[in-house]
Amino acid sequence: MLSNDVVEVDESTAATELTREIVTGQPFSPREETGCEGVLIVGQPSKHRPEATLRAIALDPLTELVRQCTQWGEDRLDLEARVGDCRSLILDFRLDDGVRFYVQVWSTPLAETQVIVGTDGVSGESRKAFIESAGEPLRSRGFDDGRTDGCFRKLLPFAKPEDPVRIAREMLGLLTDVLGYDGNAPLVYRLRQATALGAAHVMYGITRPALQNFLRVWGLETTVRSDDAPVLLARSHGINFSVELLVPQESAPDVYWEVHCRAEFAIPRERVADLLAEVNGKAWLVKASESPVFEKGTAGVWLCYGFNLAGGVTPNHLKCQIFEWLENVRRLWTGWGRPVVTRTETEDRAAETVH
Repeated sequence: MLSNDVVEVDESTAATELTREIVTGQPFSPREETGCEGVLIVGQPSKHRPEATLRAIALDPLTELVRQCTQWGEDRLDLEARVGDCRSLILDFRLDDGVRFYVQVWSTPLAETQVIVGTDGVSGESRKAFIESAGEPLRSRGFDDGRTDGCFRKLLPFAKPEDPVRIAREMLGLLTDVLGYDGNAPLVYRLRQATALGAAHVMYGITRPALQNFLRVWGLETTVRSDDAPVLLARSHGINFSVELLVPQESAPDVYWEVHCRAEFAIPRERVADLLAEVNGKAWLVKASESPVFEKGTAGVWLCYGFNLAGGVTPNHLKCQIFEWLENVRRLWTGWGRPVVTRTETEDRAAETVH
């Protein structure tokens, strides 16, 4: 019969091999639905192992699993190709009575990482007992009640290169300190990538969060209006503009058929007629109209355009249209006027650095 020391050496060797297998595995490709699973810690039913031993066995391979789950890269083109993808890493173990406890990391390219702790296979008083016993230590660690009964959730900031080790340590700590994992049962991992978009995804409408995500990976940071209207406020190369969603779908009111871009300029009043004639006389992605906003000696002009998604468009097609409109607006801004919105000194300095 093997001694405890020999068993631990064998487990360390297995952990090293697991780490090597994960590190040398193929990375996830955009829009790919795939994953892997296995045993992170081999269970020993008759032996209680301290947290330090479990951490020594699992930390390195778990860190690599977390890295693959949460690190999406910084290349903008690669990130754009991954919009709609999501990854999940689950560590779970089962008790003798079949009750399952788990710690999950959920990650997408453009949102905070979620850490979820929960159980399934229990109901009634047993579920209530779990919520009461785990609730206090989890809330002290920054968790809130999850979206489903019997689970707790915490949001982490956008992933940084040094985060995988920290997240892996937290996952192991949650398993041992909160869920009572002691190495008796096998600790299983499941790493998955799924996608909500196909390689040639066609949109027939869009929500405000989805549009904001696309604009972000296209290099346009936006903010939401204080009244929570379906409007995004953006700025590019010194130009302030808005992106408004219009015509909600009857079956899904948060999905809109049309995307409208609009920038407002102030130009000398005597030049308004000439500008309107030049802009509206061309077949291009800009239309102009006079606005009621004016200052002494100037008049306000809207430069806008609407894009209809009802017939189906790809994200790349929408991107090309928005950026073509924006480039046309830049040319008109250079030749005819200035934005109505007054820039701050900080914005002025930032605009001067853009070439």
